[in-house]
Amino acid sequence: MRYHGRSAGLALALVVAAAITGCEGVPGNFPGGTHASIDKFVYPSTSELPQTVAIVDTRTGETVWSKDIPVGRQLVIRFYAERTDDPAFPDRMDWQLMQQRQGGATLSNHVYVPPANARRIETSFRAPGEMPDAAAAESAPAPAAESTPTEAALPPLSEQDPIDTAPTDAPEPGAGATPDTPPTPPAEPKPSDTPPVDIPERG
Repeated sequence: MRYHGRSAGLALALVVAAAITGCEGVPGNFPGGTHASIDKFVYPSTSELPQTVAIVDTRTGETVWSKDIPVGRQLVIRFYAERTDDPAFPDRMDWQLMQQRQGGATLSNHVYVPPANARRIETSFRAPGEMPDAAAAESAPAPAAESTPTEAALPPLSEQDPIDTAPTDAPEPGAGATPDTPPTPPAEPKPSDTPPVDIPERG
């Protein structure tokens, strides 16, 4: 009876975890799968192994869907059988790009695919050395600064046309020159009409 109570408590804890993290998050979106037969697969992409995932129709050899997984992200896909009335593509595949090891995310994208016995998941690797989107944006060269209209309109000083100035004739000697005039001497004092006064000398 005590063992039965522990099992019930464990089952309740799993139900609560499923409600909190979402049906897509138990036990999580990790490489290697969910360790359950739910047709769910996780494909991470790194700088050393940037991945591309494709769904191939084995009846025709046609690639019906593919996705290049950006570096630093992962692709999560899950198949649901017999979701449409189309006999050629009866199953539905839900997929989502997300951060690596992100759990509890909803797979909000859908595409209809061939049945399980007529489809193949193909993975391929692009050339190593890709950078994540944010790092690529930071390493991109900065755009050249735009020059002002004034700077753009003027060529370099060495390429500018010389200023065209009309030559001026040299003035002829003496032309337009004023001769130097000597200063006028002061006028001599006029003689006075008053006779001089004799001043007697003191003995």
